[in-house]
Amino acid sequence: NEGSGLIAPKACVNSPSGIFFASRTGFYTYTGAVRKLPCSVQDHVFGDIDQGQAFKCFMGINSEFDEMWFFYPSKIDNTREVSRYAVYNYVDNNWSIGSLVRYAWQASGVDEKPYATFAENTQDGRLYEHEVGFDDDESVMTNVFVESSDIDIASGNNFTFVRKLLPDIEFKKDPTQTPNSKMNIVLQTRNQPNATKSTANTVSVSETTGVSHVRARARSISLKFESDATEKGFAWQLGTTRLDITPSGGRA
Repeated sequence: NEGSGLIAPKACVNSPSGIFFASRTGFYTYTGAVRKLPCSVQDHVFGDIDQGQAFKCFMGINSEFDEMWFFYPSKIDNTREVSRYAVYNYVDNNWSIGSLVRYAWQASGVDEKPYATFAENTQDGRLYEHEVGFDDDESVMTNVFVESSDIDIASGNNFTFVRKLLPDIEFKKDPTQTPNSKMNIVLQTRNQPNATKSTANTVSVSETTGVSHVRARARSISLKFESDATEKGFAWQLGTTRLDITPSGGRA
C-alpha cells in the first residue's frame, strides 16, 4: 500500500493473527496482502509521536493476552525517549493507550513471560519481567487506572440518568501479604463533547461490594477504575460492570 512504509526498523511484529507494523500515519497488517488496520486511537497516537525521534518506535507481542504493543516517544511528554504505548488485542479487536517507559521488548517463548528494558540514565539499566508481581518494585503502585470512553444514549440526543452501579472486579493478592484490597470506580459526566469531565460519584469497591446507589445526569458518562495507592500486594482485574441507565429528557 502507498504510504505504508515502516516508521522505524523495529516497528513491526509477527503474531498468530499475521504481521503488524506501523507507518508514520497508521497501523497496518499483512496476511498475504497489506491492509490498513482500523484503529480507534489513531489520531491520538500518531498526532503525539515525536517524529524527530520516531526511529525509536518499536513493537512487541504479549501472547498470553493476545496483544500487540506499540511503544513510541511522545511530544506531550517531551522526553525524546519512548514513554507511551498503544495496545491492540487482535482477538477482541480493541485498542487501549497508556504511559510506560520501555526501550526494548522480548516476547515470551524463550522465557515464560515477556521481558522489557528500562533505564533512567546510562548507568541505571533494568530488565523487567512482565505479568508477574503486584507492586512497583518495592513501592506502592501509583496512578494506575483504566478509563472508558464516553457512554451515551441516542448519540447524545437524550440525557442519560444513572441510578445504580454493580461492580465486577476480581482481586488478586500476594499470598505473603494481607492487603486490604480495594479500588475506586469514578463516575464521570459531561454535557459537551470537548467539555472537561466532572466527577459525579466515587464508589469504593472491595471484594464484598454489591450494588451501589449513585446519581448522575448528563449527555454522556464514563467510568474510571483506579487503584487505591495506599496498599501493596494486590492487583485487580475488570469484569463486566453493570449500570442502571435510563433516558432523562431530550437534548437542551
